[in-house]
Amino acid sequence: KQMKQNSARTIINVSSIATLRPSVNLPLYSTFKSALDGMTKPFVLEFGSDGIRVNAVLPGLFATSLADVFTPEQILKATQKTSLERLWRPEEIGHAVLFLASDAARHVTGTSPVVDGGRTISN
Repeated sequence: KQMKQNSARTIINVSSIATLRPSVNLPLYSTFKSALDGMTKPFVLEFGSDGIRVNAVLPGLFATSLADVFTPEQILKATQKTSLERLWRPEEIGHAVLFLASDAARHVTGTSPVVDGGRTISN
């Protein structure tokens, strides 16, 4: 009800590429993020007629405390598998979220852009 009255009618779920490439070290994380990503499209159908847009963003491994569960060798190997060969900073993921929340994306709904430096298309 509150979103119907609000001018900013956007839901953005922050999921993860773990939904596309699960990690051995984080099975529960991958499961939770898959559920979060999975509710995006049904929410589009549920809330779209009220003018509420629903999207998700799927970031790759980026420099936060979550990366602490990996060894430096694992992080180096993961970053070498991206075309940009580095970890993302949290604010770079924020830029994708800001776009999805902006008027520039007012016709974008039901999508889950991957923001991972090319990791999901790498071997």
